[in-house]
Order: sequence, then structure tokens, then C-alpha cells
Amino acid sequence: MDIDLNVLNHFGAKNSTLIAQGQVWRLVTALFLHGNLMHIFLNMMALLGLGRVTEALFGWQRTLFFYIVAGVVGNIASTIYSPHVLSIGASGAIMGLAGVLLAASVKNWKMFGPLGSSLLRSVAFILIVGFLLRNYIDNAAHIGGLLAGFVMALPTPVSPAETPTGKLLDDVLGWGTVIVVALSFASLAISFH
Repeated sequence: MDIDLNVLNHFGAKNSTLIAQGQVWRLVTALFLHGNLMHIFLNMMALLGLGRVTEALFGWQRTLFFYIVAGVVGNIASTIYSPHVLSIGASGAIMGLAGVLLAASVKNWKMFGPLGSSLLRSVAFILIVGFLLRNYIDNAAHIGGLLAGFVMALPTPVSPAETPTGKLLDDVLGWGTVIVVALSFASLAISFH
């Protein structure tokens, strides 16, 4: 059930050469491509767990923003450190959500300490497996996404916005992210012509 690399490339995989030629939308579209059913299943199970907790703490808008930005940063890291490797998948973005939750745990250890401890073990396991299977796993995307999520969440309050200004900012982040994703896919569609 593996998808051919040429098909993945055609549909927006991270391809460093094409990104350097101006197809920067691939930094986003690659997050939505997966190589087979097991790949998407594992990523979606991780997203289900981490995404629900992140959304409960930060709201859907910031969660979506964190997810996409961390995924893009992960793909940028992959472009720099693995320029000759075609890359796909949501794991850099998902590791970004782990980074967000680690930052929330560090800031509020009394409340989220058990979550932080569990996340540290999980992240360590993922990174160890990633280095053992380095021919199949994009470690640069994992580490880039993790660090991006952690850095973005450190200055961010752990609760959905309550003030009108905070709610407006969250809406701008959330809907702005939706627009960026839509424009990325529109650029992909235009590239077919």
C-alpha cells in the first residue's frame, strides 16, 4: 500500500529543489501527505491524543496555528539538513504539539507535571526510534517541529483567550492559518497546469 514517490512529489511533498525554485507551498502541503495507511494511522492517533489536550488548553485557533507553524519549521529544518530527501507527513507538526505541551508543563509544573514527565518519555522514545530508523524517519522535521512548538508556547498563556482583544488575536491566528493552508493547496492545484 506504499504510495509511489513520484506521486507524492506531484501532490506536494517536501522537495528541497522545488522549494528553492519558489514552490514554498510544499512546506505546508507535505504535512497532509502520507506514504501508506500505517503512516497516516500512527500520525492521526498521535494527533488525536496531543491535539485534544492542546485544544483544551489553548483553543482550536492557537492549536491549529501551532500545528501548522511547527510543521512548516520542521519541513524547513528537513530542507536544510536533508536536502536530497523527499519528505512527507504530519509528524513534525505533531512533535510541535508535544513541544507546546512541554512548554505548558514547564511553565505550570505543579499543574501539568505528570503530563510533562509522560511527554518527555514519549519524545525521548520517538527520537531514539527516529535515529535507529533514520533512513525512514525525518529526524530534522521531528526536532525542528518540537523546538518550534516549545518556543512558540513559552510566552503564550495556557488558557483560551477571554478578553475581546485576545479572542480577536486567536481568531486572526486560527483563520489566518486556514487561509495559508488553503492558499498552499490552491498553489498546488495551479502547479498542475
